[in-house]
Amino acid sequence: MKYPIKYLESLSGIKAHTIRIWEQRYNLFSPHRTETNIRLYDDNDLRVLLNVAALTGAGHRISDVAEMSEEEMGRQLRGLHSAWDGLSEIPVNELILAGLKFDARAFNESFKKSAVRYGFRRTVEE
Repeated sequence: MKYPIKYLESLSGIKAHTIRIWEQRYNLFSPHRTETNIRLYDDNDLRVLLNVAALTGAGHRISDVAEMSEEEMGRQLRGLHSAWDGLSEIPVNELILAGLKFDARAFNESFKKSAVRYGFRRTVEE
């Protein structure tokens, strides 16, 4: 699928201006462009943005995150997941990513973990 920047902004909580800056400065994304030069992001761009948003939200500097390999980002995210004490971007991002992949098993597993830890209502609302 292709997503406009406003969609990425609403899912990640990262402003469109910041997404464009990260794209230019750190080459984190490679959106396709329409004939009228509108950026369209794919599932991989969205996945990267959600991971970057979680890591920067946890205090990592964007310049450090931009240099991480995909495997390193995964390790850092797994470490954050076990240390987070409130409902965070991490379970939310897991649910979004599982939904994008149409991975019902991963979605259900992530939803169950979050519902057990934070309660059904809070998980759904957040």
